[in-house]
Amino acid sequence: MTRYAMVADLRRCVGCQTCTAACKETRGTPPGVQWRRVLDIETGEYPDVRRSFMPTGCQHCDEPPCLEVCPSTATRKRGDGIVTIDETLCIGCSACIMACPYDARYMVDETVFAFGEQAMPHEGRLADKARVGVVTKCDFCAGRVDAGVARGAARARARELLNMVGLSERESHRPARLSGGEQQRVAIARAVANSPRVLLADEPTGNLDHATADAVFRQLLALARDAGLAALIATHNPDLAGRMDRVLRLEAGVLVSA
Repeated sequence: MTRYAMVADLRRCVGCQTCTAACKETRGTPPGVQWRRVLDIETGEYPDVRRSFMPTGCQHCDEPPCLEVCPSTATRKRGDGIVTIDETLCIGCSACIMACPYDARYMVDETVFAFGEQAMPHEGRLADKARVGVVTKCDFCAGRVDAGVARGAARARARELLNMVGLSERESHRPARLSGGEQQRVAIARAVANSPRVLLADEPTGNLDHATADAVFRQLLALARDAGLAALIATHNPDLAGRMDRVLRLEAGVLVSA
């Protein structure tokens, strides 16, 4: 039977926290709950100090200690290796939280949102009262696995987006072999891969020359409009800002015109 595992190449992780944000956006986890975290680790002694990043979460252990201590059989290990929690059986005793060596399990006692009582669209859509008072964790997106989201479909989507940003011929190239503009275009393609409703971009052309910045910005807007999503872009470039449908001007963090 197929056994699933998630691998992170620590040589290439730059601590961008994108995986953390993607998990929270997709699963609507409340504040303080991070099924996917990236630890920022400093090793050595000055001046020989090294900084590294470690993505962590439920490891879906081969012999999960959380399974052994669960008194209600809510924690289960599937035949494909994915460790799950049945919220209808969980009694909220927290025994599994104590047993987990990766600090990957969470429990909240009330429904909370990132900005107070008002839920953001994805939070309202994904809020689940069944997750209050019970333990939750990464479930390896088991619903997607069971629905048959094949790797082939994901690759086809990636190729489609690379073609849209003019990088189909660079599909097999590592990031180090791409120019700054090409890396920005890959980032834009990646940002719309899961069909979000809102695209957030912070200085998407900040490190590019004028010609490359213009080309990247035009592609970003074209992708946003073709996908029918809203784009919220932060930029210090007045020329780029002038191409947007609406401009909000801030000074020292204060909105001065809209």
